[in-house]
Amino acid sequence: MPLSLLNVIYCTVFLKTFLFTISGGEFCEGYTNEEGVYHSGFQCPLSWEDGSETEEVYCCGTATLKFCCDEPTNGFDSKE
Repeated sequence: MPLSLLNVIYCTVFLKTFLFTISGGEFCEGYTNEEGVYHSGFQCPLSWEDGSETEEVYCCGTATLKFCCDEPTNGFDSKE
């Protein structure tokens, strides 16, 4: 019986991790800032609450500074 419980726990952790991974917003690729320091890529949340509205979240910034934002017009342009 303890083995079954352990299997259930492992499956639950796996499913939560999997669902969290696929439910994220845009992924910001890694970048090197103006000082030459590399920053690993990161996952933006799928959305965030802004008062009474739920807003989509995008990867924004430039080739040397990336961040998550809610304005698609500020989205990161890989051509920069």
